[in-house]
Amino acid sequence: MTNFIFCGSDADFCIDGDMHNLWALGVARIDAVRAVKDEETAYPYRDITAHVILTFAYDDASLSQPVNDLASRWISRYNATSGFDRLQVYVSYAHGTEGLDAWYGAEKLPRLLELKKWYPKGLFVYNNGLPVGN
Repeated sequence: MTNFIFCGSDADFCIDGDMHNLWALGVARIDAVRAVKDEETAYPYRDITAHVILTFAYDDASLSQPVNDLASRWISRYNATSGFDRLQVYVSYAHGTEGLDAWYGAEKLPRLLELKKWYPKGLFVYNNGLPVGN
């Protein structure tokens, strides 16, 4: 179960007479994450206390850069207080700019890349997939 908390609208992105542009902070339960041992899965970061996702909704394309800038600032602040020594991202929540180590974990990435050599077209191809040919 995911519990999404709508935190409000941001005055910087409100347009008179138009949709109020929203941002939301979602916190997902981790019961299933904690129930699986780290060595039994390709997904890293089993020692988390929450999955947090930032979601933005706007219909004016000119807001893309300001929204990305805002998200980057928030991610930097969250990461600085996360208790981890590096960025950790659940791959399905990734924006696409964080990198392989952040998505798959530096500890798991070498093994995943080795597996990818054996089946380059079928696994890990969606949503920030592993590169072929490593």
